[in-house]
Amino acid sequence: MSSPNSAATSAALLQDKQVVVRPPGRQAVLAGHPWLRRNSIASTSGELQSGDEVLILDREANVCGRGLYNPDSQLSVRVYSRHSNQVLDQAFWHARLQQAVALRQRLQLLQPNGACRLVFSEADQLSGLIVDQYADTLVLSLTARAMFQRWQIFAEWFRDHFRAVPISRILVRTDANILKQENMPEFQEVLLGDLPTAPIEFVENALRFQVDPIGGQKTGFYLDQRNNRETLGRLATGRMLDVCCYTGGFSLAAAKLGQTSSIMAVDSSMHALEQAERHAALNQVTGIDFVKGDCFDYLAHLKTEQSQFDTIVLDPPKFAGRQHDVNHALQAYTRLNRLAIDVLAPGGLLMTCSCSGRVLPEEFWQAVMLAGRKAGRDIQVVEQTGASPDHPILMSCPETQYLKCLLCRVH
Repeated sequence: MSSPNSAATSAALLQDKQVVVRPPGRQAVLAGHPWLRRNSIASTSGELQSGDEVLILDREANVCGRGLYNPDSQLSVRVYSRHSNQVLDQAFWHARLQQAVALRQRLQLLQPNGACRLVFSEADQLSGLIVDQYADTLVLSLTARAMFQRWQIFAEWFRDHFRAVPISRILVRTDANILKQENMPEFQEVLLGDLPTAPIEFVENALRFQVDPIGGQKTGFYLDQRNNRETLGRLATGRMLDVCCYTGGFSLAAAKLGQTSSIMAVDSSMHALEQAERHAALNQVTGIDFVKGDCFDYLAHLKTEQSQFDTIVLDPPKFAGRQHDVNHALQAYTRLNRLAIDVLAPGGLLMTCSCSGRVLPEEFWQAVMLAGRKAGRDIQVVEQTGASPDHPILMSCPETQYLKCLLCRVH
């Protein structure tokens, strides 16, 4: 986006619905951050309703940008442009969608039987919209009320203009996890095709997976770990332990690509484990022992049994949903990694992950380092990665660098 217009607004612009921001909010907008929190707003003008397009001004009436308003959310304004005259109309949204899809095409990530995140919310400057492709199905997940109010613009663009892979179904849904925060209704719509009567099958790393895009977590599958699953799969050897295995992605990659002698996959969700077992059967993979258990308790149990593994994966759920949860989350990451290190054979491989966006990469690094220190073990970081390329990072929005992954050898 280009630099903002710092001149006083024109008479025409003053007629727009406006939000006046305090100095910290002004700095956030000028830096390209896509959110204005409620406490950043000094005043509003006009009869603002949820979903209204607003002009963002500083206290000197200089234009900072344009966004969409939601008085019921802590993220009161989602900022989409720093151009004073760039109206957020259908043409604007269509251009943003084309820009997002073009990146995935350039990265050669689109395959007819594959899966890919086509739109990644803030990272694609479309805060509040996620679009995933699963083979011939597109799933649009709406995470902001203002974007929900415009869902037809997005869904119809994909129906009418998306030709990168053949699509026979387009599903639109709100994200159940944020309905209360955004004061938005639960919503589900089929724009193209029919509701699936069976799980949708797609291929990742030469493995077949099935996804429930309506009843599953997020849009049904965690695509962000695709590259990390392939890396771990190739390098896995000996006895492997997959903690918080969800539907079996890391375990299946290791069984198919690695040199493992046995795999134990642990998760607290029986539903996820049942799906993991179906994935194993779908790929004719044997030798994975799926176990229901809490990650902390089961690792402690393995330690009392003096078990040892050559390869361990830690991929826990988000530990810090809010800023005041960060200290507790860091303690949890240290404890979890310490427990894993205690059952990892000398020279063993540890892949440890954090999907808590509130936890900074350097903080996660420190937590893992502290775990090694407490265990009296030395840790070599072989590779430091994040999400797959279809989950880009917007440099002006650090929250988009949410996934941290350390591939380590532990002595």
